[in-house]
Formats: sequence, structure tokens, C-alpha cells
Amino acid sequence: MDVKNFRENHNITQQQLADLCGVTLRTVQNWEKGKPIPVSMQKLLNAIEDGHEIISSGEVNGKGVSVAAGKGSKVRINQDVDRFFKTLERQQDIMSRQLEELAKMREMAIKKDEQIDTLLKLIQQRQ
Repeated sequence: MDVKNFRENHNITQQQLADLCGVTLRTVQNWEKGKPIPVSMQKLLNAIEDGHEIISSGEVNGKGVSVAAGKGSKVRINQDVDRFFKTLERQQDIMSRQLEELAKMREMAIKKDEQIDTLLKLIQQRQ
């Protein structure tokens, strides 16, 4: 999606688009320079392009910008992004704990290998 054309077609400033998407002005400027746009933001811009009404965050229980679809269903873009990042953080925590466990298991395996080597040397010396 060409963000600059989109913005100009809807007669909004970069700052207004940034506020609408819940991002910084610099982010919108980067999008206009061709930087990748997150899928959730593409969905929001496509919904606007398709003529869906935009509801401000204050009108949706403070849960972020929402797009109201024709049948009354709502896609809460910022809420979905927040949920994604919280899930990502939880996954990173889980992975960190798993990596710590693997490091401990590796350390134990190395110690056991050392003990086996020591026992084998003792056995060889006695023979």
C-alpha cells in the first residue's frame, strides 16, 4: 500500500495518520519512504479505504482505534497489536526459561561425562 497516496486521498496529515494508527510521526514517515507496514496497520488502512467508519479510542472502552464494519462487527487494531506483543513477550519468557533449563542439563551432562571418564581411568589403572 502506498501510504502517502492513501493519506493524500483521505486529506489527512502524517501526524493525523500517526494518531489514528497509534504510532509515531516518524513511523508514518518511514512507511511513506517504503519501510514495511505491519499487517495490523495494513488492515486498518484497507478498512478505511473500503469506507468503514473509524471510531476513536475513547469510544471503544479505551481499547484503541477500532474499525466498525458494515454489519456492526469491530476489528480492534491496536488491541490486537497489544495482544500480539504480550503473547510474544510470554513466548520469549518461556523460551528464556527453556534455554536456562537446557544450559543446566548440558552442564549436568558434561559433569556426568567427566565422572564417567574418571571412572574409566580408575578402572584402567587397576587392571
